[in-house]
Amino acid sequence: MKNPLLQARHDPAHCLAPGLFQSFKRGDRKKLKLDITYKFNAETSLRFRGYEPLGADDLRLLQGILALAGTTKSTIPLSQPESKAAKQLVLFLEPKDHARHEHAVALRTTIQRLMAEIGYKTDGGEARKDVIESLDRLSSVTMRVVQNKKIGSIHLLSYFLDEATGDLVVAANHRLTQAIMGDHSYTHIDMREVRALSSDAARILHQRLCAIVAPGKQKSFNLDTLISYVWPQPAAGGNLRKRRYRLHCAISEIEKTSGWLFTLAQSGTYQVSRRSIGYEAPAPSETQEPLL
Repeated sequence: MKNPLLQARHDPAHCLAPGLFQSFKRGDRKKLKLDITYKFNAETSLRFRGYEPLGADDLRLLQGILALAGTTKSTIPLSQPESKAAKQLVLFLEPKDHARHEHAVALRTTIQRLMAEIGYKTDGGEARKDVIESLDRLSSVTMRVVQNKKIGSIHLLSYFLDEATGDLVVAANHRLTQAIMGDHSYTHIDMREVRALSSDAARILHQRLCAIVAPGKQKSFNLDTLISYVWPQPAAGGNLRKRRYRLHCAISEIEKTSGWLFTLAQSGTYQVSRRSIGYEAPAPSETQEPLL
C-alpha cells in the first residue's frame, strides 16, 4: 500500500465509554445486546444502543474510517443535505432533535482501501464478509447525546456500498465529525500501531490508553484498572487469572509497536509512557472537488 495513513482523530467519549467495544468468547456476540450509558463530563452523557455489541473488529474498522475521513473536509449539513448521495446518508443516520442542527463528515473510498488501511492482508473472501458485517453493526448503533440539557439522537455512522465494484460512501456522526475537524478535543490514534496489533485485548486497551495518555506524557495505572478497560464486567477465580494473562500479552503486544513503554513498579502499578514523535497530526486538507 502506497503512503499508508499515519493518524486518526477520534472522539474521546467513543474511546472512553466502558464496554462500547468488548472482547468476546466465540459465539457470545449473538447472545448479547449493546446498551451502554457513559457520563463523559458534567455537561455531557451518551447512550449507545445496538442489536449486537461491538467488538475489537468494529473498533479497528471505525479507526480506519476516521483516518480516511481525516483526509477531507467534506461535510454534510444534517438539516439540509443537497445531493442525492448526501440525502441517502442522512436518511440512514436518522438525526433527531438537536442532532439535526449538526454536520456529518462524508467519505468516498473503496472497501479495498479501507481494509488495507487497517492492516488486512487480503480484501476478499471471509475477510471482506467480516468487514461488511462490521459496517452493518456500526451503522445500526444509535447514540443519544444529552449535552447542556440539549438532547439529540443519531446513528454511529451510515454507509452504502457497491459490492460489485467495492465503492464505499460513509458518513460519521457529529461527535466523530467534530473530532476529525478539530472542533473539540480529540484523541490521536496512530494507525501504524493499529496495523501492528492483532489481539482483541491489545486493540481495546490501546484505544482506551490513547484517550487517557497524551502523546509525550505518562500516567500510572494499577493492574485491575487496566483489566477493567478491556473487560468492564467483574470476574473472579480462574477467569480473573486468564484476564491477567491476556492483559500481560496485550501489554507486550502494544510495547512491540515501539510507541509505548510499560514499567512495572514495586507497588504493582504500571507507569505507562507514550512517545511524542509523529503525533502532530495536521488539520484535514482542503478537498479539490465535492465528494458527494
